[in-house]
Amino acid sequence: MFSIEEQILAPATRELSALDAYRRKGCRDTCMSTCCEIAETKFSAPVSAHMLLPRPRLYALLDKGLNVPLTLLSAPAGSGKTSLLATWIASSRIRFSRAWFSLDSFDNDLHRFWHGVLLALQRCAPSLVEPLLEMWQQPHDADFALLHLLSLLINRLLEEPAARYLLVLDNYQCITQPAIHQGLTYLLEHLAPQLCVIVTTRTDPPLPLHRFRAKGSLVEVRADSLLCTSAEASDFLRTRLCLALSNQEVAALMERTEGWFVGLQLLASTFQSQGPSTNQGVSGLDQQREVLDYLIAEVVCQQPEQIQRFLLITSLLESFCVPLCDRLWEEGHSEALLAVIQQNHLFLVAVSGKRGWYRYHHLFAAALRHRLHQSLPQETIDALYHKASAWYAEQGLSYEAMQYAVLGRDWPQARQVLEHKFYPLHHHTEAESGPGKMGQERQNSSVSLLQCQRTPHDTRPVAKRLRSTCVLREPNKRKEPIYSEPLSAREQEVLLLLGQGASNQEIAQQLTIALNTTKRHVQAILAKLGVHNRTQAVMRAQHLNLLKTRENDT
Repeated sequence: MFSIEEQILAPATRELSALDAYRRKGCRDTCMSTCCEIAETKFSAPVSAHMLLPRPRLYALLDKGLNVPLTLLSAPAGSGKTSLLATWIASSRIRFSRAWFSLDSFDNDLHRFWHGVLLALQRCAPSLVEPLLEMWQQPHDADFALLHLLSLLINRLLEEPAARYLLVLDNYQCITQPAIHQGLTYLLEHLAPQLCVIVTTRTDPPLPLHRFRAKGSLVEVRADSLLCTSAEASDFLRTRLCLALSNQEVAALMERTEGWFVGLQLLASTFQSQGPSTNQGVSGLDQQREVLDYLIAEVVCQQPEQIQRFLLITSLLESFCVPLCDRLWEEGHSEALLAVIQQNHLFLVAVSGKRGWYRYHHLFAAALRHRLHQSLPQETIDALYHKASAWYAEQGLSYEAMQYAVLGRDWPQARQVLEHKFYPLHHHTEAESGPGKMGQERQNSSVSLLQCQRTPHDTRPVAKRLRSTCVLREPNKRKEPIYSEPLSAREQEVLLLLGQGASNQEIAQQLTIALNTTKRHVQAILAKLGVHNRTQAVMRAQHLNLLKTRENDT
């Protein structure tokens, strides 16, 4: 028997083993050479087969970067970093002489990297760079020669006060050699005003960005800024691609792609070539081969094995926190892995209003699940769903417990949650809504559960419909509270202030306790009431008459 991890990684290992061996051989050959040939195409901006989108609001940010040593574009794959630079340069907004170097894993070598930088600069400043290039091609001690080379470059730039040069280092995430980072740091910290550097990367480079920020020598373009706005998407789809889409249809595409640049491009390309209806396009975008292939090849397969396994397993969850991840991820240390995923811009989104909860971008989650179903047998996936259902049940979160039980085809667990968590509450509220209405809701829930059992493959849509039919109704009067553990006296005081809209800082001041202590009390209240945020806690407390009771006591 293979472990879950071995089953997941088998396809990726087969696909990448030959390529990895080739790359390792190439890197060794490069390191041994003193002169390296670099393809000419790496010194010009890539030409896209897709129509590019002009983005004037971002051009203004890039224009500011012409006044500082470093402009950093750091965002996930497919965010449009390279396309943005290409359209900005093509717009003729800048009068700088431009040098471009597209990096790949073969350039992760000290000599080859700086040789490529000099070749790129040579194309816009031949007289300035050719002596440096000749010197760098001679046998030398790498550390001493690099410091000498960069110092000469800075000094020669200062000799041309009227000159202005722009150097673009594209795909800098391919560079991991510390010596290269150190050399670039030295160049940026002593750079003459005649040269500006733009770096595009999928992960923040190990450069002293905090120092550059403090000195005002850094302009940053992050993932949030690169997301397409509704106006940009509308202009791109309607005006430039001439697709007849209504405002509602554009909004639906924006919601599904979440403004992800390549997602919109791939979808638009599909519309142009196949001409499907918009509704089919939106609903089928998750399973479009172009989207899946891009995300798997460009994002998932580029990660270390442990991160790949973690991404695939947690993709089964619509949203997740560290304890829930630990339940599915038996190796532990989920918090550290989530930090790495967030740092590397792997489409991790913080869930609004639920501190400590995350989700993956819709299309990224769909691609991960597609890969997971290719890698693991269904019974293993069902076991993971069972763990998620059990965790939610332990937290008293019946909606989610039932949903994941259905997704994992754990019919006994689903029926138990449905009958013990929802049906008894229906009995209490029939006097309010009438037996006919409550009986119909119960019938709808049973029908949805039966449909799930008859679904041989994808239970996710029916599971959502089942969850929506199970409306948890709290009775107006109960003899016993339904929360898992009584609130302490201090927690009741905190809850009362929460009901009055007080912030954590205001609660701490009024009760004369530390801010961290207040936060712990709030988290304990959320856990005991089985809710995710302060608003839900207040609503649940109102249902249980907890706020009214405290007010009367005072």
